[in-house]
Amino acid sequence: MSVEFDSVRPVAGRAGSKLRMMFAGRARKQASLRAVARHEDLLEQPWVERINDAARRAHEVAGRQNAAESWRDYQQRAAVYNTLLSGITGVADTPDASAQGFVTGEVDPERLRGIERAES
Repeated sequence: MSVEFDSVRPVAGRAGSKLRMMFAGRARKQASLRAVARHEDLLEQPWVERINDAARRAHEVAGRQNAAESWRDYQQRAAVYNTLLSGITGVADTPDASAQGFVTGEVDPERLRGIERAES
């Protein structure tokens, strides 16, 4: 979804400036207003509320725990954290080649070989 936000934001941003809108042609004005409407639609999606709730809870927990306690909790419950995070961000809904055993572009295969050698 962040890709969609990123594509809508610059066009919608034009509508925030009276001067830009005054000098924009009819097509650009309409495109800006459509982008603002799409941006508002995106903000009303249920996953936005889930992100806000998660951020609120994280902020509350951060106030009660120090960094070491938070890290220990993550180490003990990494699967829970990662599952919740993937659900919030929508990553869980997208197929990923790494789930089928393929190494994605963000992982350096040489670094993995070094880790494998160090562990053996």
